[in-house]
Amino acid sequence: VMLTEAAQCMTLIGEIREQVESDLGFRTDGRITERLVGVGDHVSSGQILAKLDPQEQQARVEAAEADVRAAEAKLRNETSNLDRQKLLLSRKTAPQSEYDRAEESFRTAQSSLEAAKAQLATARDALGQTELRAGNAGTITARNAEIGQVISAGQRVFVLAHDGPRDAVFNVNESVFGQQLIDRVVDQIGEALADAHGAE
Repeated sequence: VMLTEAAQCMTLIGEIREQVESDLGFRTDGRITERLVGVGDHVSSGQILAKLDPQEQQARVEAAEADVRAAEAKLRNETSNLDRQKLLLSRKTAPQSEYDRAEESFRTAQSSLEAAKAQLATARDALGQTELRAGNAGTITARNAEIGQVISAGQRVFVLAHDGPRDAVFNVNESVFGQQLIDRVVDQIGEALADAHGAE
């Protein structure tokens, strides 16, 4: 009979996880009208995952387009008025103050048109955001919204695990490894700290 060191056998349960996961949500408010994927589905980059009711955003686009048309008409008016005042000033049949007022109105109309165009661009962008697309290829691992649900901008709708490298994740209590291993790790940390202190 020989005395030998016992070898402890253990079984650990873990899970395989993708290294990168991302939360996906709409960048605008609205009510979900379509959900095109579910948990476990593999999706490609750019694939539509869900849609919002676009009526509100479409109405905003139409209102912004009307504002742009009105601003363009106003600018045409002010341009004609400025040209007329410039001609009258060159003939000395109108005072400088009239020309200055016309120029100020022209600049105000220009600014209004730029602001209206910016609002239109924002409204069109919001309309485009009524479709939620996958930014990367991967697998849907969680779903947090249903058809008919009203959500706010940024609210998480899906969790996407990106394709690519994966990790094996185990939640292991330190006691599993035994006190001897823990003491060895503590000693090594102490030696490393001492070496670092001595190097200073």
